[in-house]
Amino acid sequence: MPVATLKPNAAGDNTGWSTQFPASGAHWDKVDDGTGFGDADNDTTYIQGNVPNTKDDFGLEDYSAGGTINSVEHNMRYRSTGGAALVKAYWRLSGSETVASQSSQGTSYGNYSQVLGRPGGGGWSDADVDALLIGIIDDGGIGIPRCTLLFADVDYTPAAAGNPWWYYQQMKAIGA
Repeated sequence: MPVATLKPNAAGDNTGWSTQFPASGAHWDKVDDGTGFGDADNDTTYIQGNVPNTKDDFGLEDYSAGGTINSVEHNMRYRSTGGAALVKAYWRLSGSETVASQSSQGTSYGNYSQVLGRPGGGGWSDADVDALLIGIIDDGGIGIPRCTLLFADVDYTPAAAGNPWWYYQQMKAIGA
């Protein structure tokens, strides 16, 4: 199945992680390095938590692939500044959240990917993905978590070209 990768492009509802590097600019532009783990700039730009149960979340680029959304995967790259840092990935949609299980990372960067369900339950729609916030929670631990990359992978089945709905969406997209 094809995958559309979406990276952060806007502030979300929560900015609880107190540190960002560099200090100028928005939090979201510290975790928008690219569309894969190989694009991460590691300690060049990052956000950093230091208070357990604080959250940072971000709006994502618009989803435009259409078709049927099969799943949405949360991807993050983070490390600890010392000792083990504990974090949880989460989605936020219209005030509801889906929170992943806790992950632990030492002082080297690690990549984490997890398919998370739609907040509030049910299937995904294009509008849901467009309104989705991607986030990370500082879940305690000995170390302080430092996140350098967040992105979402949308696994979808393309609409059939002979489908009238597909044709309508394509015409709408070009303004016809």
